[in-house]
Amino acid sequence: YKTDPAQLKTADALLEMSKNEMISLLGKEHFDVARLIREQAEVRFWMGNYVEARELTQESINQQRKIYGNLFYHKPPVAATFLLQGDTFLKLQKWNQAITAYEEALKVNQNIYGEDHRYVARVYRKLAEVHRAAHQDALADHMETKALEIEKAGEKKF
Repeated sequence: YKTDPAQLKTADALLEMSKNEMISLLGKEHFDVARLIREQAEVRFWMGNYVEARELTQESINQQRKIYGNLFYHKPPVAATFLLQGDTFLKLQKWNQAITAYEEALKVNQNIYGEDHRYVARVYRKLAEVHRAAHQDALADHMETKALEIEKAGEKKF
């Protein structure tokens, strides 16, 4: 979808102010600070600043590892950050790094929701997209099939 560059710039500035305020109140190692860093990465992504977005997603992931500890692979914000990181690597045409990020998101979502959940299917679709971009069509087909199976199973549940 289309984004207004002026609005994105305003959002980025507001997120930076919010992040700094949150750090002054709660310290850097707080889940809300990690979330604001991820949200700032998303704004930078939509601005087309993919390198900055990649750096911010990595910063958010590093913070989340410290904050969540042993629960790291069981937290939805971690999956969201890995998905954004994968999208960023996809835009940068860094296929292997995108695959790794999406696989991490898959691991988190499977831990939280199990194998047959729409969030798991969503990650399989992302993996299919990056495998297709990397000309790994057999793997892309496999990932698309897995996503479709989960989606069809979900339709039967309702």
